[in-house]
Amino acid sequence: MQEAFEEAGIQAKGPDTAIGRYAFIKVLHDATELPCSMAVYAVSSVEELAEWPEKGQRDRMWFSQADAVSIAFDFNLSLFLAAVGYDKKRKRLKLDAKRGAKG
Repeated sequence: MQEAFEEAGIQAKGPDTAIGRYAFIKVLHDATELPCSMAVYAVSSVEELAEWPEKGQRDRMWFSQADAVSIAFDFNLSLFLAAVGYDKKRKRLKLDAKRGAKG
């Protein structure tokens, strides 16, 4: 959750266990491709800060799930976002691989 603070000024509270991971290729300024893995966490509360370390380098934006799926920078991220659902019985986010595959 440190990245959320540094890159978007978000302070979030939630479990320390990720709900899932996805892999992607980060392309550096010199065109070097770097394989990366991102852990994704379900958070229960979010505070938006007015100032954060990378504020001058990034904009903070919020999207609906459908919009996030359609504009994601990476295909694997789109699949991951599409697979996120809500477990009403357990009152928490969950991943549904079938839902993500349908996109």
